[in-house]
Amino acid sequence: MRAWALGALVVCATGMTLARIGEAETPWLSWVRAFCEAATIGALADWFAVVALFRHPLGIPIPHTAILPNNQKRVAESLADFMEANFLTAEHLEAKCQSLDYAAYAAGWLGNQKQALCAAALREVPGMIAGLDDAEIVGKAAASGKQWVLNANLAPALGSVVRSAVSEGR
Repeated sequence: MRAWALGALVVCATGMTLARIGEAETPWLSWVRAFCEAATIGALADWFAVVALFRHPLGIPIPHTAILPNNQKRVAESLADFMEANFLTAEHLEAKCQSLDYAAYAAGWLGNQKQALCAAALREVPGMIAGLDDAEIVGKAAASGKQWVLNANLAPALGSVVRSAVSEGR
């Protein structure tokens, strides 16, 4: 980027000089000279402004240059105060936290990680199955089945079957 900027500055300065030389014979070159002159002055002003923020231009200790190094602590404190006052207030953070949809974010993340999560689960399942005790599994399944039968409400279904059988004369 520096090479491009320097190249553009050289082209504009050269154009300004050549247009100045030829404008006596060709009056419309005054427009080219004005354009190149404005571009050259603008480039030099921008260069000076940016350089003056960080150091002394050309090493000359011009007043009001090297602003950031000389005032780094004050600038950092001002920026911190600005951030705290405008963005890190309890009201602002609360509103931001309430506007976030954590479930959608988690669902999106899980959707993007689907392949990796499935692969990890498939790697772990054989070890989990190998660690199970067959007698314990059968006992839990039997207890679960017994509990289901005891809790099942079979009366309405049996009543419907009996009502149907009686109405058909069986």
